[in-house]
Amino acid sequence: KPEKGDKGDTGAQGNANVQNYSLTINSWDWTYDSYYKRWYHRYYTTIPFQSAILTYVISASGEQAIPYYEHDPMPVQYDVATYLFGSLLFIEFQYSNFNSATIAPTSDVYFYIVAIPPHMMAQNPNVNWKNYKEVKSVLNLK
Repeated sequence: KPEKGDKGDTGAQGNANVQNYSLTINSWDWTYDSYYKRWYHRYYTTIPFQSAILTYVISASGEQAIPYYEHDPMPVQYDVATYLFGSLLFIEFQYSNFNSATIAPTSDVYFYIVAIPPHMMAQNPNVNWKNYKEVKSVLNLK
């Protein structure tokens, strides 16, 4: 029978239940909603409805938690809505251009989506969930 070795160092906190995605929305992928006077893109997913959904847009100043308002070079806002209870599950990214509602983004827009099971958020009560770098570090995201 082999001898039992020394106990190894404790590894990093696991993140097997955390899902994270990078998403690029091309300028032609947005759809105009004339009722709300904004643009949207629906990202269809299989994320469990119990998960907390954190979304970030990549701006000139880094990763910004959504909702996010940007005033330069023009006033725009990014919002998000989740529809995770029906038969078609999706996350809706929304874009509003306050100078001209009918103008969509003219270049690709980059987003991060992080889906966190409720128990993992409860285990980390002091995390600033709006700060992507902190979330990435605590949850060991790549």
